[in-house]
Amino acid sequence: MKRFAAMLSLLVPVAAGVARWLDLVNFTDLETGFSTLWPVWYRYACLGLVLALGRLASRLAARCPETLLRRSRCLGLLCVITGGAYALFTGVKLVLLRETEDLATLEGAVTVLYLLTALWLLLLGVSRLSGYTGAPSASAWVGVLGTAAFFLLTVYRFSDMPTGIVRVAPTVEVFSALAALLLMQGAVKAFYLPHSGAGRGLFFRGYAAFALCTCLELPQSLCLYLAGQADRMKLAESMALGLVGLIGLGCCLLAVCAEQTPAAETE
Repeated sequence: MKRFAAMLSLLVPVAAGVARWLDLVNFTDLETGFSTLWPVWYRYACLGLVLALGRLASRLAARCPETLLRRSRCLGLLCVITGGAYALFTGVKLVLLRETEDLATLEGAVTVLYLLTALWLLLLGVSRLSGYTGAPSASAWVGVLGTAAFFLLTVYRFSDMPTGIVRVAPTVEVFSALAALLLMQGAVKAFYLPHSGAGRGLFFRGYAAFALCTCLELPQSLCLYLAGQADRMKLAESMALGLVGLIGLGCCLLAVCAEQTPAAETE
């Protein structure tokens, strides 16, 4: 029953994504970014409720999931695909930044650091596919450095946000980058220290990343792209973040569709 309730909670971000799409199409001026119906705080209140539900659902997850020590083809494939997507995105974006002479900027630094993200995700993916129960790499610094891009991305998006929180779309992008950062940090702890009791925290971080990156930012960027308010590289970056959100969904399933490890049961 607990597993069913936790898995049912994962449908809430999907519903929030559908609601966000309808809000963008019907009740948002896509040129200015301002909402045309109801105060903007209603949208943030709904987002807060979604995240609060994820926090409550995390109490139903295993504290030390034994699946962290087992092979996971689904999560492994997601990590490999996401790592490849970031590597491809980085290559194309660096060429464009070099042509526009914007490589020595905060955006350029984020793009370069995406290579470390790609490396970390590929190593994590290979370890999950192979069933290797040890750490994904010899040093945890690989995982730590793999999260640096999302830290700078959060700073970059926050500093580049046009008019504060009155425009929902840029705010969602900031929260999305932050959710990706928290998920990657949680994954480093969970997969390098599987007995550390990070299962419930990993569930919530994965839930937040799935909600913000996959269910909110990706449809939002697609809508803005179709309306001519975002370019292809912006959409591609959101698609890559959407894949990170799917990794978060995979981490949620690992944390909830498993029993405690034997070590945790004896504590």
